[in-house]
Amino acid sequence: SATPASGKGPNFLCDSNPITPLTSTRSTLDSAVNALQANGNTNIFEGLMWGWRVLSPDEPFTEGKSYTSPNNRKVIVLMTDGVNNLGGLNNMNMSNYSAYGYAAKGRAGQATSNNDTLTSLLDAKTLTACTNAKAKGMTIYTIGFGSGATGSANLLRSCATDPKYYFAPQNSSDLEPVFKQIAQSINSLRIAE
Repeated sequence: SATPASGKGPNFLCDSNPITPLTSTRSTLDSAVNALQANGNTNIFEGLMWGWRVLSPDEPFTEGKSYTSPNNRKVIVLMTDGVNNLGGLNNMNMSNYSAYGYAAKGRAGQATSNNDTLTSLLDAKTLTACTNAKAKGMTIYTIGFGSGATGSANLLRSCATDPKYYFAPQNSSDLEPVFKQIAQSINSLRIAE
C-alpha cells in the first residue's frame, strides 16, 4: 500500500499501547503507566473522551457501573502538558493524520492548516465534552503540567467541575502533592455523600 512521503499516514501512531480497562489490580495499573510513551500531538479532547469511555458502562468498555448506581463516583483526572494541537501543515492534507483524519477534510469543524484555528476548534469540542460529562454526573479534575500547558489554563479551569479542581504544577516535584490533594478531595466527596 502507498504511504505518504512523511510516513505519517492513517496508521501513524497506531502502534500505541491499548487503553487499560478499569481494574483494581495495582500491578496492572503500574505496568500500564510504566509502558506509557509520549508521542504525536496533544489532543486534550480525545484524552477526555477516552477517559469517559473507560468509566462508562457502555461499549467499547463495559467495566464501568451505571451512571445511576448508588455509592458510585465517576472521576476523571485530565492532565496535559500542552495545548490542543492537530499539527496543521502546509501540504495537501493540511495536517498529519489525527483522530479527525486530515485537517483538509474539515472533520474538526473547518478545513484549515492554521494551528490557532485548529486549537480553537478542539478547545470548543473539549469544553462541550466537559459540560456533557459533568451533566452525566462525572467529577473532573484538570492538571496543566509545566509551562507548555500555560495556553490551556482557561480551558482546563473551565473544564474542571469546580475552578479549585484545576491545578498547574510546574515541575515533577510539584506533581505528587497535586495528586495527593486530588485524592484527599475525592475521599472528602465520598465521605460527604
